[in-house]
Parts: sequence; C-alpha cells; structure tokens
Amino acid sequence: MQKKVIDPTSDFLTLVKVYQLWTQAEDPHGFCRGLGLSHSSFLLAKAIRMQLKESLLSIGIDVEAAAATAAAAAAAAAAAAAAATTAAADDVHDEGGCSSSIKSHQQQHNQQQHQHQQQQQQQQQQQQQQQQQQQQEQQQGVNLRRCIANSFWLNAAQLQPESRQYITLERQQQQQLKQQQQEQQQQQ
Repeated sequence: MQKKVIDPTSDFLTLVKVYQLWTQAEDPHGFCRGLGLSHSSFLLAKAIRMQLKESLLSIGIDVEAAAATAAAAAAAAAAAAAAATTAAADDVHDEGGCSSSIKSHQQQHNQQQHQHQQQQQQQQQQQQQQQQQQQQEQQQGVNLRRCIANSFWLNAAQLQPESRQYITLERQQQQQLKQQQQEQQQQQ
C-alpha cells in the first residue's frame, strides 16, 4: 500500500494523494493506522481545506465547478467518439435476394460483429478515460508544484558562504533557519 501512495516526483503530491485516499477510505482510522499516520492531522487538513474553499468562494472562484466542467468535457469527448464508431458500425447493408436462412446467418454474424465492435468501443473508452485521468493527475501535479513555488517565492533565500547567513532573493534581507534561531535563544 505504501508504494502505491508515494509519488516519486514530489512529497507534496504524495501528501495530496494520501489525503485523497483518506477521504475515500471506508475506515479513516484504520487507514491511518495501516500507514502509521495521524488521523487528527487529516482532520485538521480537512478543516483547513474547507476554510480555503470558503475563501475562494468568497472571491468568486468555485473550485468544484471548474473540476466538474473539465470532467464533463472529457466525458462529452468520449461519448462523441463512441457515437461516431456506433454510427459506422450501423452502416452495414443487407443484400437483397438471399434466402431466409442466409439472411438469418448474416443477421447473427452482423449482431456478433456489432457486439464485438461495442466491446472494442468500451475498451477504447476505458483506455481514453484512464489516459485522461493520468493527464489530469499530471497536470494537477504541475499546478500544485507551481502553486507551492509561487507561495514560497518570497521566502526563497541563498546561503552566503562568507557570512553563513541566508539572504532572501526578493528583498535581500537576512534570514535565519529555525535551527539557528533556536540555538541563539538557547545561548541567551
């Protein structure tokens, strides 16, 4: 189970995936115990997520509506592809002048062919849906990394070798790591 939830590209994406699995779990407490995670941390994350959603809604951004629109567009594209294939399969013509047994045999053959084509269509639709889901997950990962990078931009700092101090890239201000701050507090 642990290997399934780990995203090799990002710890943040792993956390998002684990959170999504937690929200879908039948037994959230058991899910957390199985992975050695804190259930109360997930409850806090859920509360924070709700606050963020409310904040976005207050400024006119409906996150779930945007996600539903994207999913509906993907479903419409898959339905259009299926309809086009079905229409092509229905264009089978019956030749006149055949005996009833030959017609019956042709009808059975056409039905079998139609069923086979429907099965192929379903398989193609499933593959398309899986590909679309993978693309959506990849895009979500890219969007999440962009969001994180943007949110931390003002805090990005570079270590100055001669002074061993961090200087922020944006405002050229001196910054200290939490460990350095704790050491200074202990010395005082």
